[in-house]
Amino acid sequence: MPVLRADLAGHELVGLEHLSEFAGHLYGLESPADRLAEVEPMRVEASDESLVLSLHLPFAEKGDIDLGSGDGELFLAVGPHRRAIVLPDSLARREIAGARFAGERLEVEFVEP
Repeated sequence: MPVLRADLAGHELVGLEHLSEFAGHLYGLESPADRLAEVEPMRVEASDESLVLSLHLPFAEKGDIDLGSGDGELFLAVGPHRRAIVLPDSLARREIAGARFAGERLEVEFVEP
């Protein structure tokens, strides 16, 4: 996945003119409407009696990951970076049964309680 970089704006990005100028610096010759990567960042797959949430985490290692869940969210920490991911209804009422890496993807298995 490409990483787009831009300098910190010296003023509020309010209005079409300022946003367009910022987009020009951010995207350069690329079109903001273009698809920049073919990777699926997240997907849910059925596996026997469970559902598996698969997350693309290309730079993570097993020891860097901390997982938890509650109130319909998956809490994911990769090193110092933390995210709360709102789970779809199909996963929110299930429990985490385990997690594993498959290539660059973290696969979190959810089962019925």
